[in-house]
Amino acid sequence: MFYPWLELEPTLEASNLWMLLLLGFSTAIYAFMLTVYRFIQRIFRRNLTLDGGKVDFDERNLVRAVGLYWFIPLGLVLHLELFNHMSSDPNFGKIMIIEGLSISLGAWISRFIKK
Repeated sequence: MFYPWLELEPTLEASNLWMLLLLGFSTAIYAFMLTVYRFIQRIFRRNLTLDGGKVDFDERNLVRAVGLYWFIPLGLVLHLELFNHMSSDPNFGKIMIIEGLSISLGAWISRFIKK
């Protein structure tokens, strides 16, 4: 991550296999983290009420929205800009897109693990 500042050469090219492994591993990690967070949240539950009704807010919806509406568009913009300007690291946008997908998929998978 810091090699442009340290003026070093990149050590790893982003191949299709590498990006697929990054997507799978990141999705599994995010799904695990969100599931554990949800279990801990249910153990230490505080009953919130709004107008006499119980509120059960699921943060995974917010996490999924961040992945879809922040990381993926940011990654697309970075990928197009870095690709057009022949940057030394044009793969940063791809990595942001992959992380946005993995956050969204991790939140989606975490809902099925809960059940």
